[in-house]
Amino acid sequence: MGKGLHNGRVYGLAARDKKHVYATGSFHEHALKISFVAMWNGMDWVPMGSGLEGGVGRSIAIHNHLVYVAGDFTRAGGKVATHIAVWDGKNWEPLASGSAAKTSLGGKATSVLAMKGGGVIAGGEFATVAGDTNMQYLSVWSPSKRTWLQPDLRPFPFEVVTMARGQSGQNDEDAETLFAIGRFEAKRYSYELRRWLTVLRRPRKVLEADFRL
Repeated sequence: MGKGLHNGRVYGLAARDKKHVYATGSFHEHALKISFVAMWNGMDWVPMGSGLEGGVGRSIAIHNHLVYVAGDFTRAGGKVATHIAVWDGKNWEPLASGSAAKTSLGGKATSVLAMKGGGVIAGGEFATVAGDTNMQYLSVWSPSKRTWLQPDLRPFPFEVVTMARGQSGQNDEDAETLFAIGRFEAKRYSYELRRWLTVLRRPRKVLEADFRL
């Protein structure tokens, strides 16, 4: 696509259509003012504001007109946005609420998913969410409430490497399947694949993993 992206790697890719393809990673193009994130407009790769600072982007997702990016970075568009941010087509904003607006995620985020119910799920190595030590490693951002919620997943991960979503196979049109690869025992450094049925209208619902690999 065009001349490509240089001086680094692409870690995440998401497309709305042929003229709106988004990439994030460790790439940068100082001459084009591209810093760890860029958009393909059908002809060229173009910057998204001033991009990301303080670290690379790891994952990217789209919901409606919003683009969510997660990673190692600490700023987006010149604003404090710790490890996760949203692009509305013109500006970057942090995903934070209240007095903890400068500390969205207290650690690196490795994966972000936009669910069809509107919720945004972040997973990674973070030990706090918006300053709350009770929310760790995987959390749900509610765009309508502008707050983070902790889903009651069982077992709950101690680290998330990557996530994916799929069809639930059930009649509930709001239900989806959440897949995650991560570490599920604090003292073990082995990684497993788990699957939960998620219903984002009820993000605190108990969700039991129905298989492991």
